[in-house]
This record gives sequence, structure tokens and C-alpha cells, in this order.
Amino acid sequence: GPAIIYNQFTSIFVESGFESDWDSSDLLILERKKNIQSNSALNSALKVTLFAGRIQSIARQMGQILRKTAISINIRERLDFSCAIFSNSGELICNAPHIPVHLGSMSSAILSMLSNVNLQRFKEACLSNSAQAILSNSPNSGGTHLPDLTLISPIIFDSQIVGWIASRGHHADIGGISPGSMSAKAKNISEEGLCLESFWIVKDGEFLHDPFYEELKKAKARFPHQNLADVKAQWNANLKGQSLIQEYLEEYDLHNWNNSIQTLLQTSHKISKSLLYPLVVKPLESNETLDDGSELKLKIVREAETVVFDFSKCSKEVDGPFNAPRAISYSAVIYCLRCMINRSIPLNDGLMRCVKLKFSEGSILSPSKQAAVSAGNVTTSQRIVDLIFKAFQWCAASQGCMNNVIFGNDTVSFYETIAGGNGATPDSHGAHGKHSHMTNTRITDVEIMEREYPVILRRFALRPNSGGDGLFKGGNGIIRHLEFIENLSLSLLTERRSNEPYGMNGGQNAYRGENIFIRDGQIQILKSRVELNVQKGDQVIIKTPGGGGYGTT
Repeated sequence: GPAIIYNQFTSIFVESGFESDWDSSDLLILERKKNIQSNSALNSALKVTLFAGRIQSIARQMGQILRKTAISINIRERLDFSCAIFSNSGELICNAPHIPVHLGSMSSAILSMLSNVNLQRFKEACLSNSAQAILSNSPNSGGTHLPDLTLISPIIFDSQIVGWIASRGHHADIGGISPGSMSAKAKNISEEGLCLESFWIVKDGEFLHDPFYEELKKAKARFPHQNLADVKAQWNANLKGQSLIQEYLEEYDLHNWNNSIQTLLQTSHKISKSLLYPLVVKPLESNETLDDGSELKLKIVREAETVVFDFSKCSKEVDGPFNAPRAISYSAVIYCLRCMINRSIPLNDGLMRCVKLKFSEGSILSPSKQAAVSAGNVTTSQRIVDLIFKAFQWCAASQGCMNNVIFGNDTVSFYETIAGGNGATPDSHGAHGKHSHMTNTRITDVEIMEREYPVILRRFALRPNSGGDGLFKGGNGIIRHLEFIENLSLSLLTERRSNEPYGMNGGQNAYRGENIFIRDGQIQILKSRVELNVQKGDQVIIKTPGGGGYGTT
């Protein structure tokens, strides 16, 4: 020792001062040896590695409970949910590998809750009974867009709040002017459905079914029974997390919990500094243009011990749903840092301790409280990642879009995101037909899709040669061809239909995406963001962008 011995079932920590060996019966024997100096730094590193693995395992188990008990296809089939664990001050500690745009932003929701003086009674109630939960989805309280509902619960030990647990799920419909609550026509957040700053939904162990149902009806949610069931599934996930962390605390005590959290966060802080400081010797800049002409601009500068990501020169907020609340940019930055760090560490807020974000109020990345935001989370977020990686010259652009398809009526509501090509890197080709960056969901299985929705999947295939050429080639996009068998409302929220995903270091750009509408044999090319009424027999073909190439051949 010190060492970790592990297999697929368990991990064993061999401390300094011990030797381990297998005996003739394949038992692992640990033997204390004399005159062996303890390496406290290495011991600490190994202990925090085990801690991080255990907390990640708890978040994974929360996710399994959520998936098994939810009823919506979004959560149980597409896996559009995330679970994570936070310190008592609201910093992200560990998460399961769920949805990056969720995970980086949930700490913003908890920090908003902790600073909300109106929730003092909630915090006091937590100390007397841990069976409490707050539900929130407002962009003004750390949310990213309204369909993502976040359920927050306390971790109580030794009569004090020692941390927080959160689960976030994408709900298929929460009201608003169009089925799916993600209308391309929305100009104000009031048109996007239910908006909760901080709704006390579980009080002293009682799930407040009726008050939540009334909020859903006021927002004109089309399937409130499904919302209720999925939030209850999130509560089940939180209960599982609370139970497992209680077991950890009883085994290792509060002192070990707090020390491990701070060691993990501080270790990540040091790793982040060691990455950023050499890269930002001089200012780095990049810009990207969205399909509607809006400009995203970034300047990265070093100011003493802080690295500033300055988004203050971005365009003003737009008259539509493509505005991105600040929490989305935070998610994009922490995600990019984690990608660039070639170390096996969990995504956590320690990575951001040396980082500062700068915005202009009323901009597309820091919109007003009334701005529509549903597409900011699912599309603008991808372009922010493009912007960051471009500044660091880290990799070619991936598809830069989640290719959101939303359709429905008063009886059904469907939502999915479609994969595309991944950008090439300095040492590898881009993957074909994969979700990249801020999303990590599955595609809807055709059997489930055609059984439960009025649609036929005519074609689902890779889009040949859509990735950029280069020494390392970009990945190919996807072709997804749908035919509707009922009259429905259809929204497409997409990007990279006007601007190609960029290649890097001599690599070629990828193909742009394309949205095609067919009615009675007549073909129409649709804009990147559109909402229309489709009739029985109408068809839509989504051709997603590829990834850019890297290097010259």
C-alpha cells in the first residue's frame, strides 16, 4: 500500500503500512508491516477517489429508480433525466453520467434556493423532517428551460443539513401555447407553460398532489397525470439517494464526509488551474453566428488567479425561444473543462473555482426574466460549446444542434432529439450518428414510437459523406424520415441549417443540416426554427449536420 485493488464488483483500499497478497484459496490477505512510512498525500488521493466513486454510484442508483418508476417515454425510454449530489453550500460534488446541460446547471438551482429568504421555513422544516422537497424550473431560479423540472431534497445527519440531492427530468408537456411546451413561435416565457420559482411539493413526507395539480391546470398542461407521476418518480429517486448517503455517513461519519468533499473540490480546482493557466497566457477569442444572425462572442482572459470567460459582447436577447439563461453558459464551460482535462475525475464545481463568467444583461446569454428560453437549453447551448472549443482550438465542431422535433395535439405529445456527426480531434475521427456535448439522450425506439404516437418512421439512417474531410474525418449526421397519420402541431427547433460546422487546423467544414417538408408530393425546405400544422399523410425529413474535420490530408 497505498493502492486500490478493484474488479467489477468492489474496490479495496490498501493503506500505507499494509501489504496484500492472495493466499492459496484466493483470499486476499492484508498484513500490517512495521517501519513503513505513511504517504499521507497519496492516501488522501486514493481515499477521495473511492469517495467520488461511491457518490457517483449513489447518483447512478438514483437514476435507475427514476427510470424504473417514471411513466413518460421521455424519462423511461429516452433517459432525458439527471441525478446529482451537492454540498451543504450548493456546490456540485458528483453526478451520474446523465445530461451535461442538466448537471452543470443544477447547482445554480440549489444556490438560488439557498439564497431565497422566502424558503427559510422550508430549510427549518428539513431539520425536523428530512422528507421535504422543493420543485423548481424557472430560469430565474437556476433553471434552463421550463420542461426540465428539478426536485431538490436535503441530506440530514446529526441534526444538520450536510448536503443536497437533486433530480431533473424533461417533462413531455407542461402547458403553453403548443403541445410539448417548446413552441418555435413563443416570444415570452408565459407562452411556454408552467413556471415554478420554488414550489414546496413534499412537506413532512406528504406529496402535495392537489396543489401541484392545480398549478398544472392553471398552466394548461395537457397531461397533468403524467407530470404528477414523473415528479413522484423523481421523489422516489431522491429518497433512494438520501437512504444511501445516510448509510455512508453512518459508516464513515460527518467529518470524513466534509473532508472528502473539500478534498475533491480542491483537487479539481488545482487540476482546472493547471489546465487553464498555460492555455490562457494571452487572450483567446472566438465568435459564432446563429442561424437567425445572432452573434455569440467569447473572450477568455487571465486576471490574477481567475480566468474570465467574457460573453458580454454577444447579441441582445432575441424575440423567440433561443435565449439561454446564465446557467446554460455555466454548464457549457464546466463541460468543456471536463472534456479537456485528461484525468478521471467526476464533473464537479471545483473545476469552476478559478473561473468567472461575464455577461451583459439583456443579452441572448443573459436574457430578461420575461424572455422565451425553451430552445436556449437544447440548441443555443450546443453553439456555446462550439464557441468555447473554437477559442481553445481544441477540436472541430460537432453538429452544434440537438435537432429537436416536437409534435402533438390534445391527446398526445412527443419530443425527441436526433443525433448527428461529432467533430474530429487532433488524434481521432469524429463518431457517426452520436449525440454530442450538452445532450446524452437515446433516440426513441421505433416500436414504441409507432405504437404510442400517430407517426410512421419511414427511414432512419446515417447521412453519407456529411462529415468534414481532413487528416481526421468528422462524423456523419443522421437522416430521419417521419410520416404523420393524424393532424398535429409540429415544431422544429434546430441550428446549423445556415452555417456549417467548422473544421479545424485545415480540416474541412461539415454539411449543414436540412429540414424537408413533403405534402402531396410537393417538397418544401423549412427554416431551422419553424412551427406548422401537419395533416394526415404529411412527411418531414430531418437531415442532421455532420462534424467538422481536423488537419490536412
